[in-house]
Amino acid sequence: MLIYLVRHGQTVFNTQGRIQGQQDSPLTETGIATTQKTALALKDKGITTIVSSCLGRAQQTSQILAQNLGAKIVLDERLNEIRLTPWEGRRKQDLIKENNQEYISYITKPHQYTSTQCEEFGHLMQRTYACLCDVVERYKGETLLLVSHEIALRTLLLAIKKQPVTADFWKTIVPQSSITTISYDGKEFSLVGDCCQLPQ
Repeated sequence: MLIYLVRHGQTVFNTQGRIQGQQDSPLTETGIATTQKTALALKDKGITTIVSSCLGRAQQTSQILAQNLGAKIVLDERLNEIRLTPWEGRRKQDLIKENNQEYISYITKPHQYTSTQCEEFGHLMQRTYACLCDVVERYKGETLLLVSHEIALRTLLLAIKKQPVTADFWKTIVPQSSITTISYDGKEFSLVGDCCQLPQ
C-alpha cells in the first residue's frame, strides 16, 4: 500500500517570515501554482482519498489536489501543524531580536525543548503517527494522500523511521508542495526513495 505525504503550498505568512502554527494565511499565487504541479505529478497514482489537516492552508491545498485527482477529502485535526500559541503570527526574526529564550531553545536545541505554553515535539509525533496508523486501516487497499505541514511532517517522518527528535531535527528539509512516498506492508512503514521531492 502506498501513501503520499504532501506539504501545503506557500502561504502569505511564509513569505513574511511569520510563524503560522495553528493560525492561518492563504496560499500565494506561487503556492497555488506549485500545488497544481504537485497534482500533475500525482495524477496517475490512483489516489482515491486525501486526508488533510483541518487548517485553512492545508484545506486549500487539498481542494486543488482533489479537483485534479478526482479524490475525496477527509479532514483530521491530528495532521494540524504544531501549536505555538504565544508566537503564532509573529516574525521569527523579532523573537530572536527580543532574545526570547524559549523560542531560541526551540530552534537551537529541539531535542531538549520543553514548554508549558506550546505543543512539544513528542506529542506532535504521537498524534501524527496515530493518524497515519488509523487511516491505513480505515482505507485499507486504497492509495492515500496526506496533506499536512512542515513540522508535523518532520516529526511524522521520524516516527516512520523510528527515530527520536535530535539536535539535527531542522536539517530535514520539507519544501512547500513537496511529495514524500511511503509504503505500508500491513505491519511496517518505510520510505520509498528520497523524501520530500519537489514536483518537476
